[in-house]
Amino acid sequence: MNKKIGLLKIDPYLEPFEGDLQLRMDRYNGKKAEVLAGCESFDKFANGYLYYGLHRTKDGWTYREWAPNAEAVSLVGSFNNWDGEKHKLKRLEGGNWEIVIK
Repeated sequence: MNKKIGLLKIDPYLEPFEGDLQLRMDRYNGKKAEVLAGCESFDKFANGYLYYGLHRTKDGWTYREWAPNAEAVSLVGSFNNWDGEKHKLKRLEGGNWEIVIK
C-alpha cells in the first residue's frame, strides 16, 4: 500500500479525494520513472547535454549517445563519406555508447 500523501497533512479537507490524488501520484511516479530511465533526478536528465553529444577535448573529439536497445552505433557524416564502418562507437554501461576521435 502507498504511504499517505503529504498534501493531506497540509489540507485535511482533501481526504475525501485521497483515492484520486493517489491515482495521480502513481501516474506521475510511473511517468517520471519512464522519462528518467535510470537517471537519478530531473536535473541530471536535463543536463544530459553535458555528457551526451559531440564535445571538443584537448586530444580531439568525444561523441556519446544513449541507445539502450541498439546492437551497434556508428558516427557517420560527410567527414567519413557516410561510411558506417569507419567510426563505430564502443558500448558502455547503461545503454551508453562512445567514440573518441583524435
